[in-house]
Amino acid sequence: MADEPAGGTFINLAVPPGAEAGVDSLSFEYGSLSFEYGGASLEVLIPPGSVPGDVLRIQVGADGDGDGGDEEGEGVSRPSSSLLDELGGIDDVSPAPEDDDTKTGGLLSELGGLQDGDPQPSSSHKVHAACSADGITTVELGDSLIQENDGGKEGEPATLQLLESTTSAEGKRAEGDGTHGMVWASGTLLAQALTSSIGVQFLRRLIQEHTTQSSAGDKSAIRCLELGSGLGVCGLALAHALASCGDNDFNASVLLTDQGKEAVEILEKNIERNRPMEVRIAVDAASLLWGSSLSPQSGSVERFHLILGSDLLYDTQTYDPLVSTIKQCLHPNGILLLAVRWRKPDLEREFFRKAELEGVEFQLWKVFGGDLRFLKRSPCTLGWREYGDPKCDKSNCYFHQTKIFGKSLAELMEHVESLNDDEYSAFEEAQCQIYIGKWSNVDEKRPSKRQRAGS
Repeated sequence: MADEPAGGTFINLAVPPGAEAGVDSLSFEYGSLSFEYGGASLEVLIPPGSVPGDVLRIQVGADGDGDGGDEEGEGVSRPSSSLLDELGGIDDVSPAPEDDDTKTGGLLSELGGLQDGDPQPSSSHKVHAACSADGITTVELGDSLIQENDGGKEGEPATLQLLESTTSAEGKRAEGDGTHGMVWASGTLLAQALTSSIGVQFLRRLIQEHTTQSSAGDKSAIRCLELGSGLGVCGLALAHALASCGDNDFNASVLLTDQGKEAVEILEKNIERNRPMEVRIAVDAASLLWGSSLSPQSGSVERFHLILGSDLLYDTQTYDPLVSTIKQCLHPNGILLLAVRWRKPDLEREFFRKAELEGVEFQLWKVFGGDLRFLKRSPCTLGWREYGDPKCDKSNCYFHQTKIFGKSLAELMEHVESLNDDEYSAFEEAQCQIYIGKWSNVDEKRPSKRQRAGS
């Protein structure tokens, strides 16, 4: 039902029975309210803390917009697009006032205190990966791995303790370009997404689909591959997430890969330090040069049901071999999760174009973007074609309207060297996205009976 008090047009919607609020929602499909206004179908994520029966008061228009807005071409000056436009044009969402006045805030506060429609990461940003003086990086994992303590109360989040480098007998650190010896922002985001409630439910669906597609009595392992593993944060997080799925009817293997002896030595040590206790989850490391095969001596290339990668696009010279490896290794029904930290979008989007030419299409991982906890940290909902395109108004608005500690992303790019740790962490995450990739035409990629018999 719509009403029009002073200041705008609002719609009141009751949360229906059985609806899941906030963090329990997998996507808009599972955790959203749908309604029509002004001829447009809109969706709103139910704010965390809401229960069936709560009434959400949703602003859908400002003064004069009660009819759904003027049509283009009539001399109307339209506001610049923002994250809220991407979420369906909703200006605000909050529970309707109650007598005790205890319920306040709403979608805007959930998005980190947005003002005037500007998408802003939280001003109290938390650094989720920390380095210590002894060369160990501690990465906090998602909420699905929080255990109860002895008193029955919620304990501390589970963590990965990652060795940053190997040390030779002479006490010298191993040589290398350094990119594999640290945890990057996009990797932390993907690791925490996989080990969150949304990530575990996503993996359970993957397990179910694998079980359904397998023949009766076939309990072949779900094969997972991480490309450019570095310290192994995403692959190890995936192993722990799989171990927490609670289904003893499946086995899984997670292979962490990077290039060079030193990188593999680091991965092996980190696997030893962080291996999940579940014996049905096998975790190993191997050296992999993109463009070459993992199994050069075997008659067939191993295909993986899930491939992970984070911050892989910083070197544009590697795109052809990277796409070649994905093409070789991705199972016909497989999924690729790619966490991107954009730096030079005009150059980096070439990877996605090359992948599409080989039949692998990418779109934003809606499960990730539909969770408000991650949306606060990585708020951009533009696709790879639009992100960072100076000709795209929505992209320009994102960089000028997204504010971190009071300054826009565009401003911060001019003063990166002056940012403190919290500001820099938020700045990095605001330029990260997670994409999901699949074969565009699965039927064409399915192996023949002869190929299956030989694999």
